[in-house]
Amino acid sequence: MLSRQKRTDIRKLSSKKHRISSGQFIAEGRRSVEQIIRNGHLNVVAVFTDGRDAPEAVASVQTLSKADFDALRTTERSQGVIAICESPPPVSVSDLIRATGVILALDGLQDPGNLGTLIRSAAWFGVAGMFLGTGTADPFQPKVVRSTAGATGAVPYASGDIVTFLREAASAGRRVYVLDGGPASSRLTDLEPDPSAVLVVGNEGKGLSDEVRAAGYRSVAIHGLTAFVESLNAAVAGAIALHHMIPPPES
Repeated sequence: MLSRQKRTDIRKLSSKKHRISSGQFIAEGRRSVEQIIRNGHLNVVAVFTDGRDAPEAVASVQTLSKADFDALRTTERSQGVIAICESPPPVSVSDLIRATGVILALDGLQDPGNLGTLIRSAAWFGVAGMFLGTGTADPFQPKVVRSTAGATGAVPYASGDIVTFLREAASAGRRVYVLDGGPASSRLTDLEPDPSAVLVVGNEGKGLSDEVRAAGYRSVAIHGLTAFVESLNAAVAGAIALHHMIPPPES
């Protein structure tokens, strides 16, 4: 049985302010918890279940009453597993820029599902890291963590002012490409894979910020084959661009 204080502390992890002050976040769902534990990137503080079988790879688990578990869960239809994890610290901007490989930069991406999907895509394609520009959703909020399906913590990240970051990355020799469907954009398929690239994905509704547009970086577009759909989802577009921009592994 959880103490009232412990239950309150865990429930507060739904708040960004408390996640920051405690250095912890909630991961919910069997698949997510199992994958986080297998990856080994995060320190898992505690695992709770509602009485169902514990996930694979879980060494220690606490079974809660239905009332206690329901007080902690963040979804309507829970899979009966919750983990409390320590939030990984960000890397420095200079270390991120010096890392080997493509960097994915997000310019005010706000939808938790899109952010979670892009974190998972970035992990899948082995990016050097991610830069989360001001206005981007918190990567440790419950909806984002669920959307990563266990990839939380697998990708190094930094955050801050994206204009300053892109300027520093370009000065260090990285080539910056911004996803934009405008008429002046190059076709993504006309570009060669570029391991030094910084790929920028903008906000779901507004696209790139005025400041990033004004910086004059090369814009690239993903061209569709029909006119039935106006645009791609931001997470889908980012994943397609990553697949194209990252060189294939050597055989």
